[in-house]
Amino acid sequence: MLLIFCSQVQADDCEITKEYADARKEAYFKAQEVHASYNECRESAQAAVYWKAVAACTEERLGKEIGGRCAHLVANGSYPMAIADKNHCEIFKVSKEIEKQYFIELMSKINVEKCKT
Repeated sequence: MLLIFCSQVQADDCEITKEYADARKEAYFKAQEVHASYNECRESAQAAVYWKAVAACTEERLGKEIGGRCAHLVANGSYPMAIADKNHCEIFKVSKEIEKQYFIELMSKINVEKCKT
């Protein structure tokens, strides 16, 4: 997908307008949003495990002499943290093909001049 930004000149010698390039870039990033639920689920699962470890560390009264306290200890691996189970997030996973189809749909709705004259 990233190749859509690489060139301002198409194979048919069409020099792309800035407006079209901007619209195409916007469509690309909007198409990426189909992954938002999956990514947020995974990040949330990881955050829950992280904060559980920070709470356990704090309960043990560790990290008082360290800037950042237990958050620092957990983040750098000095305090054990469980591996987050993210399997439940798979239900939100969207295929690259669906993303590509959505991008094509968004591109079909671009109403700006494509080629410089």
